[in-house]
Amino acid sequence: MKGQVFGQLSFICYIPILNKHGKKQAWFECDCGEFVRITNLSNVTMQTTKSCGCLQHTQLMSHGAKCRGAVQPEYKSYSHAKQRCTNNRDKDYKDYGGRGIEFKFKSFEEFYKELGPRPTGMSLDRKDNDGNYEKGNVRWATMLTQCSNRRTRRCVL
Repeated sequence: MKGQVFGQLSFICYIPILNKHGKKQAWFECDCGEFVRITNLSNVTMQTTKSCGCLQHTQLMSHGAKCRGAVQPEYKSYSHAKQRCTNNRDKDYKDYGGRGIEFKFKSFEEFYKELGPRPTGMSLDRKDNDGNYEKGNVRWATMLTQCSNRRTRRCVL
């Protein structure tokens, strides 16, 4: 297999230890530069596994952040914020678009580049509660941080 390429993975060498099912394992180098240990070589040869995972990230970014049919939390935040500001039928429109808050991100890619992956237990927040959803005014925040950033300053946790 030396020198063979499968998707974005180039074969480097076999690992002398068999996996728990008695199958050969191998090291591959991905086109992005990462090294990956493959424990089931048929996944690579049949092109079920095509990269170290970077290809999936690229596809997430270019296909609305959907992975195996499940919408990612970052895309949900993006979509819901956009709806609150632009769709006058949204139940929360009066508190967002209805009071002049605009959604200024041109694409999900731009939004994701600004915020990155959503940390566990956090959700989308605007630093300036009267400001727009735009670069420099959005962050991932805890519920406690969001409660202290509300117009009403009342929060039940």
